[in-house]
Amino acid sequence: GEGAAFRLIPEKIKSLSELNLPSIISSFTEKEKGFVLVTGPTGCGKSTTIAALIV
Repeated sequence: GEGAAFRLIPEKIKSLSELNLPSIISSFTEKEKGFVLVTGPTGCGKSTTIAALIV
């Protein structure tokens, strides 16, 4: 059968500092090229982390 999953997405994107990520993560945003793979189980913050990286 058909199914759907919905998740509320906050209007404000958190900054990298608000996420308490290691400081090396912010260095990824300074690279001109590369590939960053963000993995983890459902609800662990993958989309939140990616949003913080690209804003």
